[in-house]
Amino acid sequence: MSGISKLNNINFKIIDFGDQNNSNTLWTPPTSLEEIISWMGEARSEFNNLNIATSNRAIVIKFETMSEGEYGETRVDNQQEQGHVLRISNRRDELKSTMKTAIVHEYFHHAQKNTSVSSFSGNNILNNGVNNKRWILEGTASWFQDYLYDDIDFYKYFYKLDLMKAHYPLIPFFKSGFTKKGTGYSASMFWKLLSSKYFTFESNLKYLFYNNFSQNDPTTIKNVISVLEDSSCNFNNYVGNDNSILANAMLYYQYATTLENDITLLDSNERNETTGEKINFDFQLAKDVNKVDWNNLVDYIQDEERLGKNIIPKYGAYSFNLSSKDLKDINSSLFITAQTDNPLTIVGIHFDEDDNTVEDSDDSFYFTTEATKKITHTVQKSDIKGGIFLTLLNPTDKEVTISELKVESRFVRDDENNTIIDNKTNLMWDDTVNPILNWTSAEDHCDKFIIDSYTQWRLPTLSEMLSIVNPDAIRYKYYEDFKNLRPFGYWSDFTLSDIGIDLARYVHYGSGDATMYKASFSANVMCVRQMY
Repeated sequence: MSGISKLNNINFKIIDFGDQNNSNTLWTPPTSLEEIISWMGEARSEFNNLNIATSNRAIVIKFETMSEGEYGETRVDNQQEQGHVLRISNRRDELKSTMKTAIVHEYFHHAQKNTSVSSFSGNNILNNGVNNKRWILEGTASWFQDYLYDDIDFYKYFYKLDLMKAHYPLIPFFKSGFTKKGTGYSASMFWKLLSSKYFTFESNLKYLFYNNFSQNDPTTIKNVISVLEDSSCNFNNYVGNDNSILANAMLYYQYATTLENDITLLDSNERNETTGEKINFDFQLAKDVNKVDWNNLVDYIQDEERLGKNIIPKYGAYSFNLSSKDLKDINSSLFITAQTDNPLTIVGIHFDEDDNTVEDSDDSFYFTTEATKKITHTVQKSDIKGGIFLTLLNPTDKEVTISELKVESRFVRDDENNTIIDNKTNLMWDDTVNPILNWTSAEDHCDKFIIDSYTQWRLPTLSEMLSIVNPDAIRYKYYEDFKNLRPFGYWSDFTLSDIGIDLARYVHYGSGDATMYKASFSANVMCVRQMY
C-alpha cells in the first residue's frame, strides 16, 4: 500500500506500507500511516528548532526487506537520492517503538545532508562522502532519536553486553579512538554528554553539518573542536584551563562510564519515570590495577583483551583504577613514570570508594609527557581520599606510543638496614640514626660508610638534599618515610674550607631552608649513594 501526505509544505510519499486498510500488520502493535506522518512531523518540528534540514524537497519512505539487526538506511551519498529516500525495514517481529525511533533516525540523516547556513558560504559535511564521519553522522542521529523520544531508550540495544545479536560495536569506544570506523553508534553516548554539558549545543549543532571544512580534516574532528571551543560548558577543569574543552569532555566521559557506571552523568533524564531511580546500564568498567603488575602498565595495555598494542590512538583514552588496596603499601608519595613518543596527558582523579564521589577539580592532578623524554610526577598520599582513577588522555590527531608507564611508591624503605631508595632521583639514602660531626669528619664518615655490602657513599649535594624536602609538610619539612631524620641541620658536600674559609652549606629539615654554617661546628650527617 502506498500513500502521499503533505506536512508543512513538504510532501511525504510512503511506498509498500501495510495493507489495503493503511494498517501495517508487521509491527506490534499495528501502526497507521497517520502515525508515521505524525512522527515525521515531530521530527521536522525539532529540525526547525535546531535550524537544520533547510531543504523542502519531498521525502520518500520506502519499506523493504532488510537483514536482522538492520532497521533503516538513508543513502546520503547517492547523487540521485541525496538523503531524500528513507528505506525502512518491514520485518514482522519488531515493536512499533523500535521502528518509530528508526524512522526519525533515518530522517535525521536527511537533515544532516540538507543543512546549510545562509549567513556564510561553506560546505555540507557530506559533500566529500561518508567515510570517517560516521562517529558524527550515526552518533548524532542516535542522539536525536533519544532526544526526541527519551522514554523509548532504543540506544540500549547497541550497548547491552548480554545482547549477542547487537549489530554495532560496544563501548567504551575511546580505546580505539572515537573517530575510527565502526564507532558511529557507540558515539551517541558521547553526544548525549555534549548535549547535556554544552549550553549552546543545540544552537551550534548546524555548524557540525555545515561549515568551512578543511581538506586535512577527514573526520571533521577539528571542526567539532572549533565549534565546541566557541560554546559554553559546565565541565570541571580536571585537566586545567589551558587544555581543550574536548580533553575535559573525553575525561568526563571516561569517568562517568568506566568508573561511576552512571548514565545519568551523561544524561540526567535517564531515570525510571516512576521511581526516579537510575536505570541500570552495563558500561565496561576500567580495570583494577591490583590485578596486574602496576610497575609495568605497558604490558597491561598491550594485553590482547584490551588494546593489543602499547598505543593510545588519535582522540583516544584508556583508564585504570588504583584502589585504596593498591595504595596501601605507599607511604608518603605516589610516583608515576612515563615515556612516550608524542605528548600524552595523564590524569588522576581522586575518589571516595564508598560512593565514588568527585566534587570538583581540586580532587585531581594531571601532567603531560614530552616526546621521547622520560617524565615523572609525584602525588602526596595525604592528598588522596581513597582510590585514584588514572586516565591516559590523547585529545590530538597523532597516535601516542607508550614505551614506559609505571606507578609506584616514590620512597621504598628497607627497615632491616635503614636505607631508602628514591625512585624519582635513583638515590639510596642512609636513614640510620645519624651521627653529629663537623664537616670534615662528616665527609670522612660517608667515604668509609658501608651498609649491607653497599659502598660508595658520600655527602649529598644541595639539590639532592632539597629533593627530599616536603614543602607540603605541616610541621617538619621532610617526608615521613625518613623515620630517623630529625628537624635539624644536615651537611651537604659544599664547603669553602679548601680556600681557608670556615663555612659549609647545610639544609635544615625543620624549616626546609639551606644556609651556610661554620664547618668546624657540628651538624647531622646523612649519606647518599647513586643507584645507577
